[in-house]
Amino acid sequence: MFEPSTAKLRHGRWMLIGGVGLVVVAVLGFLVAVFTTVGQVAMHLMSTVPMIIAVGLFAGARTFLRSPRCVVLTDDELMVDGRSGERAHRWREIGWGTVNASAMSQKRTLVIFDRSGRRLESLSEVLEPFDELVAEVKARVAEQPEPVAGDIQMRKARRGAIFTGLFSLAMLAAAGFVAWTTHDEQITARLLASDAVEGVATIDRLFVAPNGVTTRVEYTVTNEQGASGSRNTEIEPEYHAKLSADEATMIPVRFVPSRPDVSRLLHGELIEDDFTKTPLGGYGLAALATLLSLLAAGAAIIQWLGFDIDLDSKTGRISIKRFGEGV
Repeated sequence: MFEPSTAKLRHGRWMLIGGVGLVVVAVLGFLVAVFTTVGQVAMHLMSTVPMIIAVGLFAGARTFLRSPRCVVLTDDELMVDGRSGERAHRWREIGWGTVNASAMSQKRTLVIFDRSGRRLESLSEVLEPFDELVAEVKARVAEQPEPVAGDIQMRKARRGAIFTGLFSLAMLAAAGFVAWTTHDEQITARLLASDAVEGVATIDRLFVAPNGVTTRVEYTVTNEQGASGSRNTEIEPEYHAKLSADEATMIPVRFVPSRPDVSRLLHGELIEDDFTKTPLGGYGLAALATLLSLLAAGAAIIQWLGFDIDLDSKTGRISIKRFGEGV
């Protein structure tokens, strides 16, 4: 009989509490970012990072707290006393058992499939002794006539390869978009430095953003040939108040005559000081996304061939193994 460890169940509860606390931190950080002016990096550190860690803690807590009350192996079947009742699976119906480590929590789970590849059970390492449970299940499955584990492994490996390949394409598209945006911003900066002249633009809209704090203006610049370009930007609250009080319809700008869509306000514009907006930050981020895309593409090829890149949850070593053989 294999039963949950009391200490691990207690650990799962603390993980759940920690996850809730980090969600509160992430929400507060997001509200601070919305109602104040912070850079993109600071915003992610205040909200995105705590939320990602919280998701990992929730995943780990779920693995521990949803563990069955006990698992019993007999000569004919595997019996599981779960939270929703008792379940029994005859050994001749089981086609494959493999140990996976959760991507978020790195908690080991024994996943058991039927002969068609449908998941039957997920037994977490909260059950003790877990390694003995894994060894016994795999031994019983290997004893069955007409083994189908290899076919199930290959089907699941290729299904995983498709998802990994799609992720690779998404990262490559993101890298291209970031690189193109950074390149366009550098062209804009050069044009403003070399070709811009002073002029006036028509105020289309003077408003406050939905957060109720950020003051913005939308304006249109028109050159002598009649070509025009519009822009929406954040401005200082004092300048916003002055324009509103004066009921201004025009606003002074610097713009590029040949490119009226390239312009900046002469006064009061708030320029975002963000590392990702610099050439190093923008191109560096694009390079990182490209690297992730290439790594994912390589992983997809390996998976398609029936192998997987495995991170040993005990030793931390990385190796390439037949798909589903990682422990």
